[in-house]
Order: sequence, then C-alpha cells, then structure tokens
Amino acid sequence: MMHKTFNRPLFFLTLFLSASLPFSARAATLELENAGLPPATLWSVPAVLVEGEAGALHTIVYNANDGDLDGTMGFYDGSLLLGEKKFHVATNGVSDVSIIWAVTAGAHNLYAEIENATRTLPHKSPETISVTVSKTASIRPVVPKTILVKEALPENAKEVLGQVDETKGVIGSAVGAGIMDKAIAIFDSIDAKRGGFADRVKDKRDGVKDALNKATLEENHIIVDENPSGTKVKTNAFDRPLMSVEKFFLDIALFIIGTPIVFYGIIIALVIFIVKRIIRRAKRRQR
Repeated sequence: MMHKTFNRPLFFLTLFLSASLPFSARAATLELENAGLPPATLWSVPAVLVEGEAGALHTIVYNANDGDLDGTMGFYDGSLLLGEKKFHVATNGVSDVSIIWAVTAGAHNLYAEIENATRTLPHKSPETISVTVSKTASIRPVVPKTILVKEALPENAKEVLGQVDETKGVIGSAVGAGIMDKAIAIFDSIDAKRGGFADRVKDKRDGVKDALNKATLEENHIIVDENPSGTKVKTNAFDRPLMSVEKFFLDIALFIIGTPIVFYGIIIALVIFIVKRIIRRAKRRQR
C-alpha cells in the first residue's frame, strides 16, 4: 500500500494565504465621503502678491461624519512644500487652516492637500482614513519682479556731490563770496523743501500701502463659527485697483523726489532743454 507524502511547505503556504486574505480586507483604508475639502477652497492673502513680502494661504476642512477628523495639511507650490499645518475638525464642524510663506517672483502653482488623515470615534482608537476630496484646485498667480525704491543715495552719489561742492567753490571765487552765499542759501532752502516733500510722499505711500493690505485682508477674511457656515466681508470692487495704481505712482514720485541725484539730474535736464528751445527760437527770429 502506497502512502502519500505530506508536503509540509505547501501546507504552511496554504494556511498563511488563507489567514492573510481576510486580514487584508479588514485593513483596507476607509474612505469618508462627507469630509475633506470643498471645491475651489484655496485663498491667497493678499490677493495681489508682492515679491519679498509675506503671503498667507488659507483653506477650509469640513467633517460631516461621526468622529473627529485629524490630519496634516500640506501647502505646495508645484512639487515644493511651502509649509504644513496639523488640523482637528470635530463632528459636523469646519476648520480654517493656513500658513505664511515668503513670496517669490515668477509663476506659481499653489494648492493644498490633506495628508495622514485619521478618524477617531468615541471610546475608540484613531483609524487611518481617506477623504473624497483631499486636494484643492490650484491657483496660479504670476508675481512680477519688484523694483526696489532706493531711498539711500547711489554709490556714486558722494562723488557727484563732491563735484558739486567743487563747482560751488569755483563759482564762489569767480562771482564773490556774498553772491555765492546767497546762492548756497537758496539751494539749501530748495533741498530742505525737497526733503520735507519726500517725507510727506513717503508717509502717503505707506498709508496707501497699509490701506491696500487691509482692504485685501478684509476681502479674503473668512469667519468660521460653531456651525459649518462662513461669511465673507465684501469691499468695493474698485478699492484695491485704485489704491494699487495710487501706490505705483507714489513709489515713482518717492524715487524721483527722495533721491537727490535723480531729482537734480531731472531739473538740470529740464533747464538744458528749455534753454536750448529758447536759443533755437531766438536763432529762427534772427533769420
């Protein structure tokens, strides 16, 4: 009589597969449909980003399921992680999640994504879950390169001003000390008025800049209460564009008036232009 040989490795392999299949089914990640990110819920504050200044990215997470929702919100610019923030949303609740980032010039692809989400039911341990919408729609701002307004003198300004002082001395020796003193007094008076006017322009520019930032924050600020609802403070649609234009012209004016070499260079160029026009007209009349 033949006896069948007992295949011990095959037996243990079959036993392992039979035991592991139900475990894999039980370990599948639970997907929650009524939790996550509403569509198009990424805001940038301020709406008009400026290179070198701080910007804020905001999004909202909601949870309409039983149990608390926890996780990490990652904020990205393309594949670059700008920052991340942990969040907690109670049952039937909503939470505002935000980060601050340093704005750089160029085109951006900004979005937020939920990572490592868990749900905790009463008297139970947290369980790993996924949500239907775990990633916001992208916003794609293009930040222009900032032209810095130099309030200090350029490097060659000392040399130019030294030449001005030397010219003053030559003129003074030629026309006499009394007349030169009066000319210097007039020049100093004009320069003092220029400096005072530059200070007023700077104060005006800073005020417009603060008002522009405040208007942007008010327009984008989201108030979250105990119920899953929010309100948006609306401002006049023309406020920010008008203030942006005003700030642009004030920046130009401050650069011209606040930089002596530029200010007096423009005045000298205008004087030369006017003198040339007068000479040309005089020559034409003589003909």
